[in-house]
Amino acid sequence: MKQCTKCKEFKPLDSFSFKNKTKGQMQSRCKFCFNKVQKERWNNNINGFRDKGRAASRNYNYRNRYNMPEEVIQQLLSNGEGNCEICGDHTKLFVDHSHTTQKYRGLLCRSCNLVLGHARDSIKILLAATTYLENTE
Repeated sequence: MKQCTKCKEFKPLDSFSFKNKTKGQMQSRCKFCFNKVQKERWNNNINGFRDKGRAASRNYNYRNRYNMPEEVIQQLLSNGEGNCEICGDHTKLFVDHSHTTQKYRGLLCRSCNLVLGHARDSIKILLAATTYLENTE
């Protein structure tokens, strides 16, 4: 049994969700109260909750996951015009960075980002792969 901080009722533990970031700890509000607050925020558009949409969510993720300043995010987005900088695909974009210098290089789709990662960011490996594909066609 646990007490909800919103409704002050004692409820069984399955009435509470787990926190995402701290595994093993329960939310302080029960699922019912949490959903009620979220629905209120959505309906009343508190802090632009409903209007933020994908762009704000994307910028939030870039800012918090990659610790990127807002200027860098805007520069990377303008470089590729919202598309993958390698293939031009317009899907969810991921931040590509150098593992040696830790500098951000651009925004890539998942496939292109994985290609660079699997090639260990080696131009030599990528050129060898290009030669291989040209010779086998």
